[in-house]
Order: sequence, then C-alpha cells, then structure tokens
Amino acid sequence: MRLYLSSFRLGRDPAAMLELLAGGRRAAVIANAEDYRSDVDRAAGVDRELADATTVPEGYQAPVIGDGLGTLPYCVLPHHRSDHPESPAIDQCLDYMVEHHLPFIALRDGQAIVRHGAHERVVG
Repeated sequence: MRLYLSSFRLGRDPAAMLELLAGGRRAAVIANAEDYRSDVDRAAGVDRELADATTVPEGYQAPVIGDGLGTLPYCVLPHHRSDHPESPAIDQCLDYMVEHHLPFIALRDGQAIVRHGAHERVVG
C-alpha cells in the first residue's frame, strides 16, 4: 500500500507524494475537512462532502460504509503545535491519547505521513 497523508493541503513535501504516483499509478484522494476556510465555507464544504459520500453510485449497493479505511493502526492528530485555531484542541486530544495509551502520530501543518509498502516516514 502507498499512502500520503498530509496535515494541510499537499504538505511541505509534495515531491514525496509524486514519488508514490510515479509510473501512472492509480490513487485514491481523501478530501480534508476544509479547515483552512471560513467557518461558513467550511460547514458548507463538509456538508457537500458528506452528501457526496452518502450517495450510492450506480452499480453499488447501500449502505455506504463511513467508519474509516482501517489502514492505519494509529490516530492522526493534525495541526499539532501549528498556527491554527484548532491547535489547542489537538493538544487536549494528544493528552488524552497519552493518558489512555492510545497510538497516534501528531502532525504539524505542512507535515505528511508517507507510506510505501512496509516503510513509513513523516516528511515536511
């Protein structure tokens, strides 16, 4: 499996993403929460994403399963120690994860997790 999971847009190392796509490989794109937008625009964007995600395309059966991809054995905490309004909330999440011994990777804005087969690294 190949994975490029950025904490914000394409992150600071989009070349690492392009390496994973070399040779015309197919890829899945997972939209972010649009948290770089105003509250009103973000809410509209998230509503649009959720509406699209629950639409069952022709040829597929309902229900749409929305409980995650199940590809990561840990939680991703974006906006850690970043100039972002949700950074304090992420600090609280991080404290919870540590207190309850739950696996996580905290990403600062611009960082990304890159997985290529069995190898994984944080870039940016």
